[in-house]
Amino acid sequence: MNMRKLFLFIFAALCLGLIAVSCKKEGTQKYGVDGKTPMPKAVDLGIKVNGKTIKWASFNLGASTPEGYGDFYAWGEMEPKASYTDENYTFKDNPLNLTDAGRDVAREKLGGKWRMPTAEEFDALWDQCTWTEVFSNGVKLIKATGPNKKSILFPYAGYRYDSSFYDYGLYGNCWTSSIHTGNSNLASYLLYSASEVSVKSSSRSLGRTVRPVSD
Repeated sequence: MNMRKLFLFIFAALCLGLIAVSCKKEGTQKYGVDGKTPMPKAVDLGIKVNGKTIKWASFNLGASTPEGYGDFYAWGEMEPKASYTDENYTFKDNPLNLTDAGRDVAREKLGGKWRMPTAEEFDALWDQCTWTEVFSNGVKLIKATGPNKKSILFPYAGYRYDSSFYDYGLYGNCWTSSIHTGNSNLASYLLYSASEVSVKSSSRSLGRTVRPVSD
């Protein structure tokens, strides 16, 4: 083998090695772009919204397992906090649009194609999934099983007001990225329990969990 062929052979091998390492890192990424938020798996439940397949995170933002509550956020804020009130809400006088303002906490923490789901996407999840209460590792959860029989688990994390937790163990609720069309002080969220699954609206200042989606 002459020197030119040897050089081309070594160069090609290095390129293939770099591609393999890059793919391995991408497929086994443990944390989001912030370097600390655990990276969930993107689960295709067989649900499409407006012709687009929506993949759902395998656990809540800030959790590391389906049983974990994850972090609680006031709507549009980027960090969890010790107390959630109207007075300390960053956007209390601002009818914030998350898309326009770039205030999507799932995208901020995880990067890539991750984001918060819209109310329409949660409506599709509610409508197209079968919901059953299950136990996993001794924790009571609700399981959403999609049309393709794949499923994800949601914990009964409740919500936060001021410095207290409410309804944990009984209800769970996750923010959408959608502001209420009739009242800009409210945002939509998915409420789920053993007896009810529906999309509702509440004050944006409350602390709720986030279940990301990926396009």
